[in-house]
Amino acid sequence: PSIERLNEAVEMLRKLKRDAEAEKLTLAFYRRMLELEQFETANFIGLARAYFRLGDRENALKTLQTLSGTENFSDYRTLAEVYAEFGQIAEAIEARRKLLEIAPHDFANIWELARLLPKENSVQVLQELINDRNSPRKLRWRAIWRLYELGELNQLPERKYDAFSQFYNGLLFRRENYFLASLIADKGEE
Repeated sequence: PSIERLNEAVEMLRKLKRDAEAEKLTLAFYRRMLELEQFETANFIGLARAYFRLGDRENALKTLQTLSGTENFSDYRTLAEVYAEFGQIAEAIEARRKLLEIAPHDFANIWELARLLPKENSVQVLQELINDRNSPRKLRWRAIWRLYELGELNQLPERKYDAFSQFYNGLLFRRENYFLASLIADKGEE
């Protein structure tokens, strides 16, 4: 089996508006790859996505659980993304938490975890992200903005020469001077 030939066949079926057949072909391809003992993450993910698209949630979850149970598995980011893509929020949160155990300073993962969590838990994670001075400044400001959107902040912090402060305050107040100030703010504040 060749992934290039699969992609060509699927593209042709989709052009002919035969999406169900394209998904069945994709499902058969990834099943065959696993039968041939090609136990790569991409094959498990492809099979799970095909199951989800065909509405077979049970087999999709089994496939992803099998993947996460394989020896030396560590790609929890991809696993979480697939779970979230198909609305499996509890499983996505669990995968993000496992990734957090492996890489506690992966700030992008912490941000994604906060986005998945319910509001009350999300607020705590966002506060921790904001207070961690090792997290990237841009991400801290995104977290501040998210807290504002959630109604947890009444006002954004304002610093005269902080480009991110000027930008987010500009979004809030929609005044030209904030956007102008964000463009000319000290670049050393990054």
